[in-house]
Amino acid sequence: MSEVIRHTLSQVDPAARTAVCSVCGPIRIRSRGMSRHGKPQWRCAEAQNFYMREVASKSEKGKQWQRESSARYRSKNPEKVKTEVKKWKKENPERVKAAKARWDRENPERAWQLNAKARAMEFDAFVEDVDRQEVLRRYGFRCGICGKPFKKGRFEIDHIVPYTLGGKHSYENTQPAHTSCNRKKRNKLVAQEVTLPTS
Repeated sequence: MSEVIRHTLSQVDPAARTAVCSVCGPIRIRSRGMSRHGKPQWRCAEAQNFYMREVASKSEKGKQWQRESSARYRSKNPEKVKTEVKKWKKENPERVKAAKARWDRENPERAWQLNAKARAMEFDAFVEDVDRQEVLRRYGFRCGICGKPFKKGRFEIDHIVPYTLGGKHSYENTQPAHTSCNRKKRNKLVAQEVTLPTS
């Protein structure tokens, strides 16, 4: 709070929203807080930003206020937010890459679904919501290419008819496969050796 206290205001004019800050000089008052006595507490923009970032953001009430404020801003300025996000991503490629990698690790199934859909759309292929575990169950927990069971639950999803040959991203066109089997098959057609379970 010492940083906030250092920004002392004088000559405060609430109507005109102007004041003189001991650090920033003549300013326009951007934000107003309330003291614990319920009286208006004016701050300069720099002090208010510091307060929200270092103090209020650490409380549940402050976090909720930030979420609501951010949501209102995004709702009122969709194009501006889109431009700002695009610019930030361009200026921070390593942070974007790290954040995506972290999210992928924390949400492996969802990450696979999104990446698979994006890949299919590159080929203008039909896209269906495909659950990796459901594909595995349909094949009796065996590789759709060689028919052997998986070790330690490690498997990939192979598209029976590759995108390059007009294949779809659907349950009908997907099968679980060993990494080695999938690499050998690549973008060729291989006859299935596994019969789907009847129940």
